[in-house]
Amino acid sequence: MAKKHPLRILLVEDNILNQRMIKLMLEGMGYQPDTANNGLEALSILHSQVYDVVLMDVQMPEMDGLTATQRIYQEWTANTRPWIIALTASAMWGERDKCLASGMNDYLSKPIRIKELMDVLKKIQPLNITQNQLNTTQNQHGIQDIQTEELKNKQENDSPIHAASLYDILQMASFNPSIDPLEFLFETIDYYIQETPKVLDDIHIYMKQNNYQPLRRATHTLASTSATLGAVNLAILCTELEVMTVNEELEKFALQISKIESEYGSVKLALENERKKYLKNTTYIHTYKQTNKQTN
Repeated sequence: MAKKHPLRILLVEDNILNQRMIKLMLEGMGYQPDTANNGLEALSILHSQVYDVVLMDVQMPEMDGLTATQRIYQEWTANTRPWIIALTASAMWGERDKCLASGMNDYLSKPIRIKELMDVLKKIQPLNITQNQLNTTQNQHGIQDIQTEELKNKQENDSPIHAASLYDILQMASFNPSIDPLEFLFETIDYYIQETPKVLDDIHIYMKQNNYQPLRRATHTLASTSATLGAVNLAILCTELEVMTVNEELEKFALQISKIESEYGSVKLALENERKKYLKNTTYIHTYKQTNKQTN
């Protein structure tokens, strides 16, 4: 896709797992995206390099995506400004309007799907400007929410995880010939299992401190990564806690966090079981690679 539709892409995402997944998708299309971990880093990079598109996470430390977008609109002219696509897993009503009001041009819901990402990138026209031109002119002068009902429709019966999501990760990884799909999937599962207890510890600390902003950010992060791995019920519980933090419903926090921890225990076990299944049967990976070679 990159040969027919070349774009200079900056991916701004603080969640390492999500950053890794989206970067892999883009590389599979032939793009070589640069990355930033927050809005502040993104602004610094944009001052030194021209980009046609910025994939911008909304909730990030240091500087969030909304603030970064507003700064871009203040500091770049219309003909030098990149196309900004919001990335959000927020369940907050009105989040879409906030993103559009900040100046974002389009949106994608997490977990990001390859086809949706390709469709939105096809809309973008490259900026007809070089870095030197940008340096000369620079100082002149929809977000779809992941709603609970939508998530519920993706859940397979009473299973803690939606196994098809893991298969999607394998399919995505198979587009990149330099990556072993099974190894990538296992690394993703391992990272999630290693990092989630740390996030849960942070949630407990923030709850005791009545520190709502980092509590919301932690639950948002866990909801996003859980949805990526198909843990839809866990993602729903996290988005519900996120809503509670916004409404400051203190009396509900402890019970909700207990539900999240219990569900994570089931998710962890289910992921470990799925891993064992994949170890027993890897023939489909070769089928994917062969199919992709024929397609390309």
